[in-house]
Amino acid sequence: MMKKVLFLGLVLIGFLIIGIVLLNYETIEPIQTMGLDDKEDAAFLESEAFIAELEAKLGEKFLIDSFTAEMDGPFIEVDEETMLTVYEINGDTIQNKIDIETNDDLLAIQEDVELQQELWTLFQMIIPLENRGNIVKFGFFTDGPDNTLAYVEQVEDDPTKWIVVIDLQDGTNLATVFATLIHEYAHVLSLNDKEVEINEDVFFDGDEDLINDIREACQNLYLDEGCTNEDSYINQYYEMFWLDLQLDWEAEVIIDDEESVRQFYERHEEKFVNEYAATNIVEDFAETFTYFVLKPKPKGENYIEEKLLFFYQFPELVELRAKLLLGLEEYLDYKEK
Repeated sequence: MMKKVLFLGLVLIGFLIIGIVLLNYETIEPIQTMGLDDKEDAAFLESEAFIAELEAKLGEKFLIDSFTAEMDGPFIEVDEETMLTVYEINGDTIQNKIDIETNDDLLAIQEDVELQQELWTLFQMIIPLENRGNIVKFGFFTDGPDNTLAYVEQVEDDPTKWIVVIDLQDGTNLATVFATLIHEYAHVLSLNDKEVEINEDVFFDGDEDLINDIREACQNLYLDEGCTNEDSYINQYYEMFWLDLQLDWEAEVIIDDEESVRQFYERHEEKFVNEYAATNIVEDFAETFTYFVLKPKPKGENYIEEKLLFFYQFPELVELRAKLLLGLEEYLDYKEK
């Protein structure tokens, strides 16, 4: 049973690719990156000054409080999510481009290899190679403007591997795309097979009896992807911040109902970085991780700041945060050349 993790809280159906057209096999070469500079001072990387420096280079603030940005058209409206193109990932390269049969209106963006290259370059420069070995495909779709910007999901034939998919119509504003990619990477970080016990029978067949048996036997947080490990990031996060919320969330939030999420958020606003984080534990983890990356280190003066400080207890996540931000800085410097 294939599960999709989405940005913007839209539940999109898994796509059935019919009539795949293999147009060409082209390899897009990576941009070479320098890696983490040993002389960088850790305190500076966690400071307001460093975030301000990045935003100055970006030309605007990181859009982590707004899901979309003002963008110039024209845009193409579509009736449903339309998959356009899928690449295989080979290290710092995407290759073996497969274009999905689509209507004539979408051919121009499907063939926009320059934009696809630009989005891949951003992704591969900010997400360290050693941290994305389980991401094996990179795809592009559209559901029209200002809807879902990106999502990740387990690939259809291997639940231990992931694909990142970006909307080509929404992928032109760097401030939004960068925050979204961090959010989506947080899903891979927290839901991969090192963090969650994945059952292939459930993934491929969706056996409801087996799902119920696994859920009942699970002593930790149970998610659609499976039973989380006791020491997984998301299970520890759940035990620290969601044990007193879970019953209220189950009673108040209706799945896929944005109004019920809004009302739940308004009753618990002091506990979430933004409204979307109140969707569920999975989205809360990903949104809070995004704030952890894109905000300076807080002092822990309120509940939300305590949630951000949760990630600082893991040295490997502090190092990852530094690499993500330095990768963005390098990308911005590259864009200026």
